Amino acid sequence: MLCKKCGAIIGDNDVVCQYCHSKVERSQPHSATANNYDEASSSSQPGYYGQPPIFKSEDAFVRRSPKDKFTALMLCLIFGLLGAHQFYAGRYGMGILYMLTGGVLGFGWIIDIILVASGRFKDKNGLPIE
Repeated sequence: MLCKKCGAIIGDNDVVCQYCHSKVERSQPHSATANNYDEASSSSQPGYYGQPPIFKSEDAFVRRSPKDKFTALMLCLIFGLLGAHQFYAGRYGMGILYMLTGGVLGFGWIIDIILVASGRFKDKNGLPIE
């Protein structure tokens, strides 16, 4: 069974998702959700051992960050010059740089607003925040 929030594999006895810690809803049996997940990739890329889950999207496998795009955008718009969105994404070095330089003199902040809004902003693992 897959977590409805992050897509990680959930064990039969789990009450909470081990990856995103959301409550497990057991409305569908595992076989009904298995067609959205490639079982062959579960052994090499598990979604609940520190790596984001892998989804099968039409023709390609898609990995995405568990972070929320809307939250990242609001942090970037309101506290972007202080690097709040960088800290949220786990990029602490860039966050400190933004704090010390005022969002790299405002230019980096403007670029990050565009990147976050377009879905091309990435977290510390290089995964897009969508």
